[in-house]
Amino acid sequence: MALIFTQLASDNFTRANEEPLNPANWTISPELGLDLAVLNDVCVVGSDATGSEIYTGIVSPADQYCAATIHAFDNINAPGLNGAVLLRLRIDPTGMIFWSISLQGNGDGTTGLVAINEPDETVFATATLGSVQPGDILLAAIVGNLLVVTYNGVQVVSLDTSADPIASGKTALRIAANSGQSLTSVSLFVTGGAAQLLLPPRASLPIFGTNKGPIIL
Repeated sequence: MALIFTQLASDNFTRANEEPLNPANWTISPELGLDLAVLNDVCVVGSDATGSEIYTGIVSPADQYCAATIHAFDNINAPGLNGAVLLRLRIDPTGMIFWSISLQGNGDGTTGLVAINEPDETVFATATLGSVQPGDILLAAIVGNLLVVTYNGVQVVSLDTSADPIASGKTALRIAANSGQSLTSVSLFVTGGAAQLLLPPRASLPIFGTNKGPIIL
């Protein structure tokens, strides 16, 4: 299924250093109770090794997407000590039920991508990617029961969520930086609506002078 995206909000974090993120648009996720921060015009973890905040500056449509542009990514340490950037979709009003897309370092230069349903922590899909570079874009979208993840515009996950559906909710950003606050960071977060791209019907043209029937374009 081809999807189209309508951006409704964004944050490029270009402002004075702050912790937590601007409460006019962001709310600390009750999942962790730990915030994010702005440091030197990028988004980083706050005072702890991880943090998560929900984007509350808009009313998120049920069919939605969010994306993060990577500024820095720590993938040089042992597994479990590397950086991670996570996107959340359809966070329910409790802040505890949602879909989570995690981009995390494997410690060998490669990265793993995992789609998890919270709070069950059931892994529904995985993918292995190459090294993360500044400017790479992780995008996650859900339309109906279809969850799609792209990395730099290339689809890496397509998942039917009908077995464990979440009807609607907000989007969020989480960052983990286990080896240093600024070693994993995000320079842009965008969010908005997603929809299926409906293609026009294919035309039928007759072939004159033959008995082969119509051509389907």
